[in-house]
Amino acid sequence: MTVQIKPFVVKRADFLRLMGSPLIGRRVLYAADHGLVPWCDLLKTIREGGRGSERLLDYESTQACYEIIRAGVMPPLLPCETAAKGQNRGRRSFLRSKKGRRV
Repeated sequence: MTVQIKPFVVKRADFLRLMGSPLIGRRVLYAADHGLVPWCDLLKTIREGGRGSERLLDYESTQACYEIIRAGVMPPLLPCETAAKGQNRGRRSFLRSKKGRRV
């Protein structure tokens, strides 16, 4: 009889809470999924989430990610965040006018 030792796992929802901020957690997951260093090497996925199942992450790799964040290394911005930065710079900017009309 062989005994298999399973690693201690963390659900995706718990991972987002453990990172201190759901936004930072989403950034780490995105960076790990898209192969951005050092996050892709750190975060280990035990089981991919899919329809009817939840993504499970290795607890030790979660701790390693948290320690890097505490050291001051932040994950890169999400694509939606980078797109939103340049959103209000055009000629039709609502910030430069009254009630959305050009001045």
